[in-house]
Amino acid sequence: METLFITGGAKRIGKEIVLKFAKEGFDICFTYLKSEKEALKTKEEVEKIGRKCLILKGDLRDTKTILKWRDEFFKNFEKLSCLINNASVFYKGNLKEIKEEEFDEIINVNLKAPLFISKYFSEKMKEGVIINIADTAGKVLWKNYLIYSLSKAGIIALTYLLAKELSPYIRVCGVAPGPIILDDFEKEKVLKRIPLKRLGEKEDIAEACYFLYKNNYVTGTILYVDGGRSLY
Repeated sequence: METLFITGGAKRIGKEIVLKFAKEGFDICFTYLKSEKEALKTKEEVEKIGRKCLILKGDLRDTKTILKWRDEFFKNFEKLSCLINNASVFYKGNLKEIKEEEFDEIINVNLKAPLFISKYFSEKMKEGVIINIADTAGKVLWKNYLIYSLSKAGIIALTYLLAKELSPYIRVCGVAPGPIILDDFEKEKVLKRIPLKRLGEKEDIAEACYFLYKNNYVTGTILYVDGGRSLY
C-alpha cells in the first residue's frame, strides 16, 4: 500500500494534494497546527474515498514534535512512499520592516522544519520520494517579502542538496507554485507579470506533485507551476 505524509494538509493546497493522492490509492497522514475543524473535515473526505487517514497536531518549530510524528507514522504505516514538506508561513516585509521574531518563525517553519523532517523520516525510508513545496519567490526573490523569499530560496537549495545526499534510493524534488489565491487588487497587478495571463489552481500543484512521484527518473528538479511567472 502506498502512503503519503504531508505537513499542513488540512486546507488550501495541502488539502488538494491530500485528496489527489487519496484518489490515486494512497493512505494518508497529514499534520496541522490550529485548523482542527478543517483537518477533521479533510480526514472525513479521505475516508469517504476509502483510504486510511491519520491526522497529527503539532508545531513545526519543535524538532521533538517532528520525531513524535515520525514514530507515530511508523506505528500506523509499514512504509513511507512519499513525503511532502508543504506547511509554511508567509509575511510581507522589506529590509526596513523585518523583525527578528518574524525571521525566526519563517526560517524555522519554512526551512528548518523541512530539513529535519527530511532527515528524521528518511532514516526509516528504504526508498521513496520527498517533495518540497517551494515558491517562485525563491527564484524571482521579491524584495517586499524578503524573509519569505530567503526561506524559499533555501528550500530550493535544500532540494538539490538532499537529492545528492539521499540518492539513489530516495528521490528529492520540488514544486514551485506561482500565484494561486489572490484578492482582486493583487490579481490585476500580478497578472501583468504572468505570460499565461491567468492564475493557477490548487489542482495544478497537486497534479505536479503526483507527476513527480510517478516519474521515477526525476530527482533534484524544481518544477515551476507558475504560468511563466519565474521568467521575470
